[in-house]
Order: sequence, then structure tokens, then C-alpha cells
Amino acid sequence: MSGLRLDGVTFTYPGAPAPALRDCDLAVEPGTLTWLRGEVGAGCSTLLLVAAGLAPRHTGGTLTGRVTRAGTLGYVGAEPRTQLSGVADTVFAEVAFAPQNLGWPADDIVRATWASLDRFGLVPLAGRHPEQLSGGEQQRLLLAALDVLAPDVWLLDEPTAALDAEWRERVEQWMRDEAGRGAAVLVADGRTGGQADGDAASGPPAREVMLEAGRVWQPHPAAASPRASSPRAAVPVRPSARPPVRLKLADASFRYAPDRPVLDALSLEVLAGEVLLVLGPNGAGKSTLLRLVTALAHPVSGSVTSAGRDTRGRGPEDLADVVGTAVQDPGVQLFERTVRRELAWGPRVLGWPRERAAARAEEVLARLGLEAAAESHPLDLPLPLRKRVALGTALMVTPQLLVLDEPTAGTDPATRDLVAQAIHEEASRGAAVICVTHDAWLREVVGGRELVLGRRES
Repeated sequence: MSGLRLDGVTFTYPGAPAPALRDCDLAVEPGTLTWLRGEVGAGCSTLLLVAAGLAPRHTGGTLTGRVTRAGTLGYVGAEPRTQLSGVADTVFAEVAFAPQNLGWPADDIVRATWASLDRFGLVPLAGRHPEQLSGGEQQRLLLAALDVLAPDVWLLDEPTAALDAEWRERVEQWMRDEAGRGAAVLVADGRTGGQADGDAASGPPAREVMLEAGRVWQPHPAAASPRASSPRAAVPVRPSARPPVRLKLADASFRYAPDRPVLDALSLEVLAGEVLLVLGPNGAGKSTLLRLVTALAHPVSGSVTSAGRDTRGRGPEDLADVVGTAVQDPGVQLFERTVRRELAWGPRVLGWPRERAAARAEEVLARLGLEAAAESHPLDLPLPLRKRVALGTALMVTPQLLVLDEPTAGTDPATRDLVAQAIHEEASRGAAVICVTHDAWLREVVGGRELVLGRRES
């Protein structure tokens, strides 16, 4: 029996005018690695939900056709934070949680837990609370918490989206190793090219299948879709006078606990029209830096001045008219009933007239290709579109400082192009842009200065 098999599968979400999957046939044999590609809305995440038995059981909707799985299942969704147990108070306990619930002998639990922690570089973080980890560390934690069970079938939705380059390569090798031990591995990944080409030399054969308009097809190797690319924008001509400072850190330090320094006496300036790309491994303090910039956190010493305002004694609401922010996980940022209302909410709270906020929302909808999703609930959208909505909320006030945390992670080429274009346009009109990213393509296309933060895991 195949590790995973879909025969004539059609699935329609509740109230949807058309199926998300149409008559899909797909077989993933034990000992093989299959890359599932597709643009936003093609149905890749939906296919994994159906294959995992989560749709329609948890989503509702209508399913026809047959799904057959052999053996145990490991499913990783596109937002790992939502899959962590929420009851474990340490990283070690999170990985041990499933074996404990299955009644494994204590010695086996301890041995297998340490092995999975080691496999994903989490041994130094074993005593840390899962909520204190970075997005990339949480992604590795979820993989470890499932890896400890050695599933027979892996369904992985963008499993490297939040990882730095080193860990992306290591997790891709781990996926090949899992196929090598006999697991059936299916990976939805919006990136095109690259991974499948290198698999043969370091693991079992890999193949690539495509989803278009809910239908599965297998491209000829020579016909793989090239990644969309944006031309590097010309650097805007600056006047001879020095542009205003949009962000200034003066000897800013931060720690989550006395023995856990994250940032140490960091000083920098970002001027109007500049792009600063913040780089570094998972856990280096990149997202923490953005928390300081947006007044979600405050330095224990030194100062942070964002868009001309010292953040001491201020919260994010005090910067909302001049600082636009899109966080790494849009699920924690979006809450309104429709995309159109989501975009207009911030300006309306700031006191904009209804007509002005509505007109600006229409401009941003068109700019980010969201017109068709305007009346959809933001959290019902696929991750790439949720990322666009979060970016849209940041653009609504025409900010002096635009703050982006992994804006292209887990997205498709079309969304990456829109993000790159937005960065160019915002810098060209005089905003400063600070962007945390692991995306080498975005670095190449956007350019700008780079700030590299070091790893701190103690």
C-alpha cells in the first residue's frame, strides 16, 4: 500500500463558489520525497489538510474521492505556533509531550526526546519556555515534537519558511533522510526550483508536482516555473542635505532575564529613504529589535527613537500614525471581519474620516492585488494573502518608518514581488524601511544596508 494516495479527490470549503481541489490524483510512496508547488490559492495547503484528515473534519466543507494513508502521520501546518501544545512549560516537555501521552516507557521518552532536540539544534534551549523562542526556533521545535514519533507519512506545509539559511539546508537534508529511512514525505513549498535538483546526490530520488487551479500535474523537469523576480530599483537621488533620521538606537540593550542578554549596547541610525535589512540566525534577536523599534518592548538601557519619538513611556499606539508594522505571524495581527475593514481599522482609530479611510483602503487593496479578497475574513485566506493584508495595514498611514518581520516567509513568487516593490516605493518616497529577512532573493532584489546580529542561545 502507498504511504499516501489521493484518488479523484475534490474538496469544496463551506460556502465557496468553486472547489479548492478538483479531481486530484496523487501517490507518495514510502521512501520518496515529493515537492508540491503552486501559486497562492492553488490549493497546496488544502491538499495537505485533506491528506491529513483535517479537512473537512475541522474546516467543514464537502469531500469526494478517496484518501488512503498507511501508518502514522506527522503534519506540520504553515503556522507552527498554533500547533504547539500550549501546556508544556519547557522545550524539552514539548517534545516529550506526545510520547508521554502514548504511554512510552520513561527511559525511551528521555532518550528519544534528547535525540530529536539534538537533531534540530534545540539542546541549548531545552529549558526555555516555548513562547520565548523565535519564530524559526518554534518551527524547529514543532518538527522535533513530531520527529520524536518517527511518523511513516510526513505532510509538511512550508516547513522552512521561518528558518535561516543554515537551518533551511539542514531541515531539507533531514527531509531527505526521513525519506531515506522509508517515510513518505510530501512538502508544500512555494519556492520554485533548487531543492529537487540537489536531492539525488544526498538522498532518495525526489520529484516535483504542481497544483494549478486545484488540479495536480507533474511538470517535465525542464519546464519548472522560474521564480518571479523584480528588477532592483534605482537608488533614489538624494538632496545634498542629510535626510532626516527615521530610526535611532543609542547604546540600546535588552534582555528577557538577567542571564539572557539579547541585544547589547546597539547603536544605529536609519535615514529617510534608506532600507536596513536585519540578518542573522534564528534566536539572534532580530524580532526583539523590531519590538524595541515599535515600542512593544523597551531597552533596559540606552534609548530608541522611532520616527522622531523617543519610545520611553510610549506604546505602539503612540507611534501608530508614523510607524507601520507587519509582524512575522499575521495571525496575531489580523482580527477584523473582512480585509477591507481590517485595512481601514487603524486609520479610523486614529481619527480619520470614514470616507478618507475607505478611499485609502481601496488604494491599498489594488496596490497589493487584494481586490478579490476584500470581503473575505483575513484569517480565512491562505498565508501569502494574509501576509499581503498585514503589509497593507502597515502601508495604510503612509508611515515614516516601515517595519517588516519576515514579510516573504511562506509566500509565493507573486507576493514576494509585491513586497519587494512596496519596499522600493516606500523608500523612494522618503520612508525608512527596516526589514528582518532570511530570504536571499529579497536581499538581492531590494539591496540596502545590512545589519547582522549574532546568535545568542545561552
